[in-house]
Amino acid sequence: MSQAQNLANSITELFSGEHASWFISFNDSVSGLSAEQAARSPGENFNSIWKIVNHVRFWQEVTTHIMRDMDADFEALGDKNGWPPAGDPSDEAGWKAACERALRTNQGLAAVVAAMSDAQLDERYERWDETKAQIAIGSAAHNGYHINEIISMRHMQGWWLERT
Repeated sequence: MSQAQNLANSITELFSGEHASWFISFNDSVSGLSAEQAARSPGENFNSIWKIVNHVRFWQEVTTHIMRDMDADFEALGDKNGWPPAGDPSDEAGWKAACERALRTNQGLAAVVAAMSDAQLDERYERWDETKAQIAIGSAAHNGYHINEIISMRHMQGWWLERT
């Protein structure tokens, strides 16, 4: 298996895989939440779970653009600072669509990474002074950080997961 395929597998398995090892997947972290719950913040200066889901999706889209050597239009992706707003707390379809979009974006990023050669992964993205391999690894780490944040926020609000 190539380095690119290993990275792509890590991107998807740690995000949405059923066998994410000791990690809780994105799917599990948002499972069973209503739109109202997802839009609620546990306190001042906290983001809502829905806003975090949109943020994760946003940066996966930015990373996909980088991997394709394309500029990312932050405003077109939802917010110039990377934090698109949460949707309407009464919009169950919108909440489900936000989660689905995050999953599709993750799969799309993994597909782009899997198709890369080692030489492409070693290319530097000058704006961040990192290789594309480092950016791909960073994306997986970023996702893990925010999945943990979602789990913590669930627990702060009494919406416990059976397994954490």
